[in-house]
Amino acid sequence: MFEIPTVKIELYHQDRARFAQQLGQALEHVGVAQVNRVRQDLVDQLYKKAEEVFDECAPFRAGLGDPGYYAENTSMKNIGYITREVLAIKFLRDFPKFRQEAEQFQRGLQVIAQRVLNALSMYLETEVFTVIDDPNLVFFRYPVLSAETKERIQKQDHFEYGKPLLLNPHEDDENIILFPTATQPGLEGLIGEEWVPLNPEPGHCLIIPGKGLYQQIRRIKPLKHQVSIPPNSVLPRLAMGLGF
Repeated sequence: MFEIPTVKIELYHQDRARFAQQLGQALEHVGVAQVNRVRQDLVDQLYKKAEEVFDECAPFRAGLGDPGYYAENTSMKNIGYITREVLAIKFLRDFPKFRQEAEQFQRGLQVIAQRVLNALSMYLETEVFTVIDDPNLVFFRYPVLSAETKERIQKQDHFEYGKPLLLNPHEDDENIILFPTATQPGLEGLIGEEWVPLNPEPGHCLIIPGKGLYQQIRRIKPLKHQVSIPPNSVLPRLAMGLGF
């Protein structure tokens, strides 16, 4: 069974060179890592409040509601359309209390991200992009599948990517992306030639390298990842991510 390499953030202060080595090797040779010191209680609280915000925003048509909310429709072969809703915190207008709480949590993730970028500069022996400017914590909600969609999935004996997906395989444009735990499993990464579940432990967040980092120095490749439908179609699935 695949285990996500874990790097303890405390090591950054105790032995920065060792922290950089552990993190760099995990990202370069495995493709992903997880670090600790994420407040899981805050993660859980934010998901509950994000669910309420999603519910309030959903009835409004595009352009008529909060500018921080939008929905993306993706056509999934053999399944139909899947809608992913998005809350972009820095554009959120009508929910100041939730935005304030999310931004406070975002600041904690920024500290982790800054240490990760500093460590990667040490590991790669070159100055990578280390200025965190204009961060934007984003929440995602994947839909409750209709009975018709579930039936269609159950009847299929072939899928384009081998299984029904909520989000097709892709690589992100950022340098790194931080993903705390989601409310349901489903995130998978292409490790070697195998798709494996990427479920960070509670109190941890995933560190996934993106295309931006690879474009700077071609050692750490972007991780291709996807979101599959959780077992028994337990949805909606909420997730959050912060990229730099």
